[in-house]
Amino acid sequence: MTFAKSSLSIYDLLEGSAKKNPENIAIVTTQKSPLTYSSLLNAVNDVRSKLNLMGIGRNDRVAVALPNSPEMAVTFLAIASCATCAPLNPNYRESEYDFYLSDLDAKALVYQSGIAEAAVEVAKQKGISLIELSTEKEAVSGIFQLTVGEAKNPIQSGIAQSEDVALGIAYFRNHLSSQNGSTHP
Repeated sequence: MTFAKSSLSIYDLLEGSAKKNPENIAIVTTQKSPLTYSSLLNAVNDVRSKLNLMGIGRNDRVAVALPNSPEMAVTFLAIASCATCAPLNPNYRESEYDFYLSDLDAKALVYQSGIAEAAVEVAKQKGISLIELSTEKEAVSGIFQLTVGEAKNPIQSGIAQSEDVALGIAYFRNHLSSQNGSTHP
């Protein structure tokens, strides 16, 4: 399969949808109110600002150990819009996190309290910045707060460009297959 080269980034596509149809539904679940494209774009911009404040920018690798959820979807889109996102299965063992976080050379790990605790321990041992994601029960689908570490200057801040790497493909594939029962390392 071949793909036509596009000069549009993930952010460009989200921004276009938000401008064209701001109130259209981007993410919906049965438990919470739907997320519109304009709210999704606002969330992406908020995450980008927080990552940039931590010194994380374009082509920096950010590991994400979250369960499949609207918050995971928004986190993925937000990080892939300004850095390289590497989703990891939240059910990995410590040895698996040790392998993937080392191989990735991740600058940060996004996690949720009580989930992927082995990832948090390995990240602490390796000196990887931790970013805690928290949700509110009454919030709109996919909306969350991030608690970030100390401020630093990113090497390349702003929106990722079409030539930047948005996703660690091997890690994404492992995220999907591991949630279906297969394991790695």
